[in-house]
Amino acid sequence: LAAGIDWAAAQPWADPDRISLLAFSLGALAAPATQRLVARSGRAIGWTVLAYGGAGLGEMLASHPRLEPEWIKPALARTVDFLLRPVEPASHLPHLAGRFLVISGETDRFVPAAAARRFRDLTPEPKTILRLPGDHMGVGPDQQALLDEIIRVSRDWLVRQGAINGP
Repeated sequence: LAAGIDWAAAQPWADPDRISLLAFSLGALAAPATQRLVARSGRAIGWTVLAYGGAGLGEMLASHPRLEPEWIKPALARTVDFLLRPVEPASHLPHLAGRFLVISGETDRFVPAAAARRFRDLTPEPKTILRLPGDHMGVGPDQQALLDEIIRVSRDWLVRQGAINGP
């Protein structure tokens, strides 16, 4: 990712002083580790949108509504916590710098409320917290409307923050 950011920052259409990272769902789980690596390479990400993420990867997997059989969940959670420790959002969020927009769903079936709360709490200030009505993005009958709303609120926040130019 650092190489991709270096490439984008060098393009004539880019402003290297206004780098943003937008990460949704699974991307929001990996974004804190990614942003921390980018910062170590000397690049600053000034604005980050983290949508539908959580902290506690093992807990999130174990509470997944489609994971069966039930008896495997505790062992799988411990295994995931061990194997994915390098990307666990809780390990990286407190070390990040920049401005943050954290978006979550009020009735998200895939990110447990405790994991979403931990994710929000660990995200550093300054941050804006937004809870949208509905389930996890991409789930349910109004998927496109929810995606349109996520894009709209992300763009509006980035414009208000001065990260991107307005329409």
